[in-house]
Order: sequence, then structure tokens, then C-alpha cells
Amino acid sequence: MAELFDRLPFENLYWNQAETLTQEECRTLQTRQLRRTVERVRELPLYRSFFEENPLQDEDFQAPEDVRRLPFTTLTDLRAQFPNAHWTVPRHEIARVQTQDGFLTAFTRHDLQIQADLSARYLYAVGIRSNQMVQVSHAFGRAGLAFALQSGIDCIGAASIPAVNQIVPTNSAMITGYRTGQTANEKMEETIDALCALNADAICADAEFVLAILTLAQKQERNLPIRNVCVPATSTGIALRYPIQKDFPVKVWLHWEHPAFFGAGLAGECCRQDGLHIQEDRFLFECIHPETLQPLP
Repeated sequence: MAELFDRLPFENLYWNQAETLTQEECRTLQTRQLRRTVERVRELPLYRSFFEENPLQDEDFQAPEDVRRLPFTTLTDLRAQFPNAHWTVPRHEIARVQTQDGFLTAFTRHDLQIQADLSARYLYAVGIRSNQMVQVSHAFGRAGLAFALQSGIDCIGAASIPAVNQIVPTNSAMITGYRTGQTANEKMEETIDALCALNADAICADAEFVLAILTLAQKQERNLPIRNVCVPATSTGIALRYPIQKDFPVKVWLHWEHPAFFGAGLAGECCRQDGLHIQEDRFLFECIHPETLQPLP
């Protein structure tokens, strides 16, 4: 084990002590939070009739697996509650809302603190530190990914660089598999200028955009200072991460998010690049059969 840590690119691999919980400690915490969640949603219109027919109590939830006692909630269910029928706090406690795919997610100030911590865990695990500069190129729009990453950067204490939002035009020429036109080139030029001028250490963006700016900078014989690249674990991100690492002197780190939850904080890689770590102290994950919607072993 000592030899392994000698080879790691940086020390202090975790941001929050919660990341070091034992499996037993984590299960105890998940069970407690499951009970708390049940109490919060019991009177929501979406679940009220279920609990009237199934008067479940705290003692009915003895382990995380008991979540299967609850009805499965789909995106269609959430969309039907638009805009706020699924809120469990009064309106004056809402600090931010974000919308995507027909449903709205609301956050209290406490939720935003959790979001910042979860994003910081991922960013810290891939090497972002307080003495670095990071650019977030995702649009600060409705979905909330950019806000989540920005809050994580702030939480760590790193400096953020004003970004030119990444764009993917519809009719354009090809640059190494990335569609681009005059406007896109201008955006990429501005991004490259900012990264070079401020000697940026990292960038958070879609993999296609990262490949485009790296390719353009190489074509112009400009040396980008970035060494860490944080991209969403979409099919494209997964497909491009190793080609990018092969052709350019950067490391590409994957993270996974969902607009209904906390942005970039659900799961992320560490320096081993051997799968994404789920933040199990905050989320309870299930493997569900796509047709029956029943939990799998």
C-alpha cells in the first residue's frame, strides 16, 4: 500500500472525512437518511395516497435495501409535479431553482452547501488545489452543472477564470471530429487566450470542446498550460478521454451528474481513473431492471 501511495500524483486524496466511512458506518447513515426522507415526503401529493394505503413507520426501514418498500419514482412522475408540487419546504426557504427536461429542482441554502461539498470532493480527488486556476466552460444556464462546479471550486479556494461558453454549431467545417464554424473558432480563440494569459491549471468542459481547443492550439503552435480536464461521463466523454490523453499532455477526469440532483457531485473519478466513486453518504443507488423497474440483486 505504501508503494501505491508513493506513485500517486498528489497527497491528501479526500476532501471530506465522510469519504472514508466504513461500509457499516455508511449503511447506518444511509438508513437514518432514508427514514428522514420518508418523513419529509409522506405528505406530498405524489406519495400521499401510497402512504395512506401503506402506513409505513420508521421500524419498517432497517437497512438501505428497504427503499424498495417505496414506490418507484420516474421522470414522468416528477414532470407531472411541475412546478413545485414536490417541494418539501416552504417557498421562502428556496435559494435556487433549476429546470431541465420538463421538471424543476429546488435547492435550499443547506442544499447548496451540500452541492458545493460534493463538487469539491470530485475536484479535490483529481488534483484541484487552492493555489490553482480553473475555468468552467459549461453554460451557466438552467441545468446547473456550471453552478455546481463553480461552487466546488469556491469551496476548495481555487481561483476561477471567467469563461466563454462552449458552443457546438450546426453547420460548419470539421476540426478533428469537432464541428466548428467562424463563431465557434472565435469562442475557442478567446478560451485559449484566457487559459494561456492566466496560466490556467484546469478546465471543466464537454469533451468535444476540450478536444477542439487542444487541436486548435496545437495547430497554432500554442502551448496550453492546462494539465487537468474535467468532463461529464457521457458516451462522448468516455469515448474521447483516452484519445485526448494519448494525443495531448493532459489528464481527463470523468464525473457524472443528473439535473434532478446535485450537478457534478453524484459520482466522480479519482487519480486511479478506474471507475467513478459514488457519494454514498449522500445518495442511495439501486440497480433497476429497465423494463420491470424492479431492483436487481
